Amino acid sequence: MYYKKILLIFTLISVSLITFSQETIEVQLVSISNIYNNSVGNEWSHNVTVNKKALTKYKNLSFKLTETNTLSIKVSCSEYDEKYSDNSSNIKIIDLSKIDLSNEYLFTIEVTVTENGGRYKGNTAKWKYKFKII
Repeated sequence: MYYKKILLIFTLISVSLITFSQETIEVQLVSISNIYNNSVGNEWSHNVTVNKKALTKYKNLSFKLTETNTLSIKVSCSEYDEKYSDNSSNIKIIDLSKIDLSNEYLFTIEVTVTENGGRYKGNTAKWKYKFKII
């Protein structure tokens, strides 16, 4: 009788965990890497939001599938300069109904920043942001 109760409790916990994992996803910022920098600058800042919530490399964001069926990921990249600050951004919309949520889903977003003044005006730098949905 004791084993039946333990088995029942274990089964209920397992079903609850499976149900919870299927209803919740996490978005992780895996890495930010510079692909190239053709004299645009070296004082960079990065801002990443998912559905208008800030995402950092050190803290994942969780979303309930019952509350959202799309993710809007915006990456912004800025190079600070006293005279000519340079900025660029990119947005990716992910329809969660079109991806396999039973496996990790990896994707990248690239941002190209163009130098807007000075002797290197027109030069570009490119950044790659790598994400994972789990």
